[in-house]
Amino acid sequence: MRLPLPSPDVMYRAVNDGAVLLSMRDEVYYGLNEVGSFIWEQLPPICKTIEELCSAVAKRYPDASLETICTDVRELIEDLLRHGLVRAPGERGGGGKDAAAKIARAASSRLG
Repeated sequence: MRLPLPSPDVMYRAVNDGAVLLSMRDEVYYGLNEVGSFIWEQLPPICKTIEELCSAVAKRYPDASLETICTDVRELIEDLLRHGLVRAPGERGGGGKDAAAKIARAASSRLG
């Protein structure tokens, strides 16, 4: 499954132990822990699919099981979509709930 893209109106700032995201369009402020920050930094163009992203996270955090990693990655991506911080591939807007549901179904069928 192709990964969503960071929305162009979202600012990313690394901070101690993570990062913060700010949507200039919706005024949404979102905090990421260290793992979430790494996931954000791996979004396209670095990784193109959720499988590539899960693999990158597994290499970075080898003590976590691949199943746990994939579940957590999928949940974070769904949440970012719900908040309009990323957009589904091919979408011009913020993505929203329909895109989040589509990503969740595709990810569940391939990874779960």
